[in-house]
Amino acid sequence: MIALAAASCTAVSCTDTALDRDEDNLTEIRLTSGIDVLSKAAWPQTDIQITEGEQVRVWVDRNTEGYPELYGQTLTADGSGNLSGDYKMYFPMNGDNVNIYALHTNAYFPDSDFPAATFTHSVSTEQTGLEQYVSSDLLYARSRDVAKTEDAVPLKFYHQLSKLQVAIVAKDGIMQEDIAEVTVGGTRVLANVTLTKDMSANALTVTPAGSPAAISIGTDLSTDFFEGSVRYNDVIIVPQTVPSGTAFLNITLRGGTSITYKLDSDAVFESGRKYILQMTVDLKSIELNTVVSDWLDGDPIIGNSGTVRYIVHYTDNTSERTYTDGPGPVTFNGSGKTVRSIELPDYGRTYLIGRKDITSIELNLDEDGDLNFRPSEDGYTPIGSYAEMQLINTLGGAMAGYYRQEADLDLMNEQWTPIGSEQEPFTGIFDGNGFEILRINVAEGSATYAGLFGYLRGNQAVLKDIILASGVVEGTTYTGGICAYCYGGTLDGCRNAAMIQCVSSKVRTYSGGIAAYLNQGKALNCGNSGNVSASYSSSSYSDAYSGGIIGYINNSGEIAACCNSGSISVSSYSDAYSGGMTGYIYNSGEIAACYNSGSISASSSYSEAYSGGIAGYINNSGEITACYNTGRIVANGDDYEYEYEYGIVARGSSSSIVTSCYWLDGMSEDGGVPSGVKQKDVQSFTGSFTPDAAAYPEWGLGNGETNGWWKNYNGNDNLPQLWWK
Repeated sequence: MIALAAASCTAVSCTDTALDRDEDNLTEIRLTSGIDVLSKAAWPQTDIQITEGEQVRVWVDRNTEGYPELYGQTLTADGSGNLSGDYKMYFPMNGDNVNIYALHTNAYFPDSDFPAATFTHSVSTEQTGLEQYVSSDLLYARSRDVAKTEDAVPLKFYHQLSKLQVAIVAKDGIMQEDIAEVTVGGTRVLANVTLTKDMSANALTVTPAGSPAAISIGTDLSTDFFEGSVRYNDVIIVPQTVPSGTAFLNITLRGGTSITYKLDSDAVFESGRKYILQMTVDLKSIELNTVVSDWLDGDPIIGNSGTVRYIVHYTDNTSERTYTDGPGPVTFNGSGKTVRSIELPDYGRTYLIGRKDITSIELNLDEDGDLNFRPSEDGYTPIGSYAEMQLINTLGGAMAGYYRQEADLDLMNEQWTPIGSEQEPFTGIFDGNGFEILRINVAEGSATYAGLFGYLRGNQAVLKDIILASGVVEGTTYTGGICAYCYGGTLDGCRNAAMIQCVSSKVRTYSGGIAAYLNQGKALNCGNSGNVSASYSSSSYSDAYSGGIIGYINNSGEIAACCNSGSISVSSYSDAYSGGMTGYIYNSGEIAACYNSGSISASSSYSEAYSGGIAGYINNSGEITACYNTGRIVANGDDYEYEYEYGIVARGSSSSIVTSCYWLDGMSEDGGVPSGVKQKDVQSFTGSFTPDAAAYPEWGLGNGETNGWWKNYNGNDNLPQLWWK
């Protein structure tokens, strides 16, 4: 639903005078825009991207106490995701992360500063055309703690007002040419908006203001209310309560006849939601049905006996009605579309699906319309929909089950509840079966244990062959792509490409592309390509850890045959640890046969920063063997003496050892391994290297068995290639 097209965005520096020096050494801030909702609209593209020519106010500041502002300017949308302005914006030269805020409004701002006071946005009283409609839309986006990157930064905009979609079916011979005007009456058209930088993008304070006024809308008629033929007349209104008795809808015929519908009870319109109004009009009255929904927007379906009605909803906001007598087959026309949900209107049930290009789906529904797991196959319960996967969280005893994914799943940016918690961890097996999981959305601050899975526990627990292909996972303590916290268990053959962000001002932060924290468990044959960041933002002492695979390894935890190509960053007021595989190894943890090619950075505003190609810190008999790094290493500590940039590990204890590892020359300021850590046959290289497998069996060639982690020594751009790549 969010178009993330490559885009460039430029702006003028407001306060950082250092940014106009030596542009060759700066990294430009580029933005893309997308709206997080869809609807069946008269102008559907407006719910996917900001319309071409519309202007967006953007502010950028450093992610430091006091929010010192860097930029503020007006950008223009091209209708396909790109935002552009008159001047370039750059990330700070000192490595600080930035916060980005963006607002689409018709309010006037006299200067480029972030608006400190309440401002007033208005909706047009004439919304019969596209230009009037889109100018009425109020959108806000926020992206916090953005690390320096050469990639465009995606902005997710949220609707702050309400939307009505009016469908009119006429009787008594009323024709399209008979309709002179349709108006929505009794709503106030001004919105007082209070905006603060701490307020989330989908929760601005919007208060109706001014006097009620009538809003003219489109006059299109529909033959019926089915999706194949319905035509909507869209209008944006200010969120408010319209009192009972208000003349809410009025249709004026060309002969002068006026047909009016008055509310028989208070109507509440909420921010960010759409309201579908189905009007049946004759020469005497208006019959009205309303449907409220988020402004987001075959094989047998096993059901109860008798006629069962289904509504199949697609992500393009079309729908299809079908039914079956008893448990017979139900088919629908889903080719080329993604099924968002299956609704059972007679039971008041709706189940999210997230499947593309299907014309049937099998669900196990009981006589009350409740969803249950389907029968197991070869000992594994099949998982073929969003709703079935979330059943693991809700059905008794499901945390210990064995599950196998049977198709690609699109989580559709719906708010995802991580599977398993500290109180009720996942202890079973989930086999992703090599299928993808797309568009995960774990929202900022929603979960202490943030990830596809929240908490894995037990030596028999396994997450295998899971591919998290896209989306965003945001958390406050433990934040990982596949799993947040692993106490024992195994992560095997998993991949992550989602963006991982952990931000807190109260506790330590841990982030990892595969898992945030690994205690006694194993991560084998895993790969990360998503950008991973951890930030502790308070001016008190608490550390932050970030790793391409695991944020923090404890108690003999193990990583083997893994790789990272994502950008890994960490920032903290206190100590900051960042590494291609892990930020920190503690108490006999091990890393073997791994490599990193992503950029690694660590920043501390008052203490020490540790940045290593494989690990940030290795402690208490930790081991790193048969690994290599080609990624750029950067550390910014409170003082030069507190910056540790090394190709393999940034710092460690004398009881730890690094053996037969290699780093690309020139990627780190301080070399490969610091003097305080034991090392054996650790060296830099320029173009390639050939490891000694006879002396170090961890460099052995094979098919993934122990000490056979590598396929060859020159298949990865003339460097060693893992067996599964």
